Amino acid sequence: MKDDQFEKRMNLLKDSFERVPSSFDPEEVIQKIKETPQKAHLEIPKAQKSHKFLRNMLVLGAAAASLFLIIILSTAYFATEQDERAADQHGKLNEAALLAFENEYEEAREKKRHALELTEEQFSTIQFVERTDKNVRHLLKTGMLTTGNQQELLKDRLDELALPSELAEDLRDNQRQEDQEASLAFVAHYRNQVNDLLDFYHMLFTSEDNMKEPILSAMTKQHIQYITTNPKMPNKTIDLQLAESKEMKAALHEDVQAYYDMLLREPYTVGASLIYSLEDTTEIVQDMEVALIATKEESHLYLVMRGYYVMLFNQLVIGTPEEPVFNEQGIVNERYQKVWTQLAHTKDNTPTSFIMRPIVEEMEASGWKKSASLDTFNHQEIEGMLELAENGMLPN
Repeated sequence: MKDDQFEKRMNLLKDSFERVPSSFDPEEVIQKIKETPQKAHLEIPKAQKSHKFLRNMLVLGAAAASLFLIIILSTAYFATEQDERAADQHGKLNEAALLAFENEYEEAREKKRHALELTEEQFSTIQFVERTDKNVRHLLKTGMLTTGNQQELLKDRLDELALPSELAEDLRDNQRQEDQEASLAFVAHYRNQVNDLLDFYHMLFTSEDNMKEPILSAMTKQHIQYITTNPKMPNKTIDLQLAESKEMKAALHEDVQAYYDMLLREPYTVGASLIYSLEDTTEIVQDMEVALIATKEESHLYLVMRGYYVMLFNQLVIGTPEEPVFNEQGIVNERYQKVWTQLAHTKDNTPTSFIMRPIVEEMEASGWKKSASLDTFNHQEIEGMLELAENGMLPN
């Protein structure tokens, strides 16, 4: 409470005390005792007694009223002072929390910028940086940040800003071989950060002036390597790709390791053409199939792999422009005969074997010239069989 408010209330209390009449005057009482005979004093009329009683009651009532007023004003004073003190303290805590949050975020952000050897203008255009900066501004602007949640929200924002090298270090320190869910979450996060950096570097290197040694060296530490040729894609120039880490793959749950392989190999196709050989693509499809059935999680990462699985399986059955299924004599090319047979005769009953077995049997019976099952084949059949397998309902 401010000094002028306190002084006004104390003056009000003083005025209230001065208005209360006194109920006892010693000199007046002694004088009346001397002037009044004992007998008269003992025989006071009833009317006089009633008058004196009434006066005493009025005096007592006035004193009680004054005391009540004192209590009310004092209570209001101390309550107001306590509320104002609490309000000031709460404001300072919020301000301190906001400032601490912002400073810690900016400090961590600056370290990551230096690690990538980028200018602020360059760094701020990376998608995960731009997205996290926006989230932080929203927190500071809306007042959602409190002393109770600032540390949790700070951790969440810094996770959004994590570099691939930092995620890899965390995986080394906290391996996830026994945790399928945590492994999936890690791969999803790692993939997002890597893809955002790949997009950024592709844009950055459209100008050769940006291809400086410090930037390239920093990029390599984020598991992204620069190459001049890509033997996997002779018809398309790719300058950047994710570097493989066997150590990272081994630190993940076995059901999730195929998801990590997906990061290294995607996008698998260029238009309608396969990037990898028919044989390699067949193994990729089989690995994906095992992973999809084992995880069965409707996450974004799962949906990405499922999309690749359906697309690649479909390409293996209908062929590609560079490698059509049938040769000039109308017979299935030998390479397709081999991969189809491999898909049809697996140890366990799988969606690929369930679909390919009748096709192969009919083809073998016709000298690899025709199959009624092949004529009705479509990608919806792949998705249907995969869903049945995930639910343990695939027919034998």
